[in-house]
Amino acid sequence: MSTYKKIPLIYFIVGSCWVALSDRVVHFIAPTLSHATQFQTLKGCFFITTTTALIWVLVRRHSRKLEAATREREQLYYKTVESAHHILLNYLNKMQFVTLEAERFEDFDRNILQVSVDATDDAAEALHRLSHLPKPSTMRVHKVAYKGVVHPSDRDLEM
Repeated sequence: MSTYKKIPLIYFIVGSCWVALSDRVVHFIAPTLSHATQFQTLKGCFFITTTTALIWVLVRRHSRKLEAATREREQLYYKTVESAHHILLNYLNKMQFVTLEAERFEDFDRNILQVSVDATDDAAEALHRLSHLPKPSTMRVHKVAYKGVVHPSDRDLEM
């Protein structure tokens, strides 16, 4: 059950039980109508204080879960970027090795070799520039990567 349904349901159950049971208790312990009124006021204040604390605990627990999920997404994103960076560096290193080997053969077309060298240099420069970009926020990456797609955990944020 989603949190936006669970918290009001818990509030409804606790509130209903409180009203039903506490009215009976006041009826038994209040010797006069004046005392009953005072007990009802105290009972109401206690109810507000207790349910405020309950809602605070439930919302804080849910908030921590959302924050943990956000941190997990962020870590996954950065690990993915890190892995892609590593894979591209390995590819560039292999391309440079192939280029060095190709340079040893005189029959190898120098134009093709130059195109390969230029492409490798351009890719290395672009990769280097990417490593200096500021870290984007998780929400921004999510919005760009998943335009129009609503993740199930994001529905709780919308409600």
